[in-house]
Amino acid sequence: MAHRLFSALVAGWLGGMAFLGADAAPLRSEAKLPPWGCLEYGQEWENAKPLRVHRGEGGASPVVFTLPSKQTFTALSGVIRVLQPVVVQVTEVVSIRSHDDRGAEVGPEYRVVPGDRLEILHPMGETGHMVRLKGQLIPSVWLDLEGEEVRLATSWESEDPVLGRRLALEPKEPQIEWWVKIRDAKGQVGWIEVRDDGRIAWLFDCYD
Repeated sequence: MAHRLFSALVAGWLGGMAFLGADAAPLRSEAKLPPWGCLEYGQEWENAKPLRVHRGEGGASPVVFTLPSKQTFTALSGVIRVLQPVVVQVTEVVSIRSHDDRGAEVGPEYRVVPGDRLEILHPMGETGHMVRLKGQLIPSVWLDLEGEEVRLATSWESEDPVLGRRLALEPKEPQIEWWVKIRDAKGQVGWIEVRDDGRIAWLFDCYD
């Protein structure tokens, strides 16, 4: 029963992942949780500044209309494009687990050993990060990315266990683009890029 529940959770979290193109193109993640902020899909959002709405996801897609300031629209779904992950060289023997939205560990335990490489793909809101280990996608892993050493973030130990070292000091966080499919009050549908630039109202209001 627990395995079936975790499988359902993973299917919901991942949605779908695929590479864009053949030349080391970004990873495309249809994770069901926004990468950061306080808003969720399926809710009404509001823009504080005008928004250019594209026909499809990605800046190369043509702009089909502009949403004026202070409009309410529905966020239907989202896509995360991973431009550059954080790559970690594992230096310790540790176990990795996923977490649900209440902080409980769920799903199988993944054991990593020195020499393994772990890719940190993108944040998943309050539930941690999406990571990839030997081709296996593992959602909602709690990590501490503050220093050169990457640690597993735990709530029950005085010092978080070391996972490994970054292969490069930059980027400190995975570099991503977040695209959200929206529907406005007129029924028009398109895609917007969400950034931390004040264009989306209340995006970080729960952190105040």
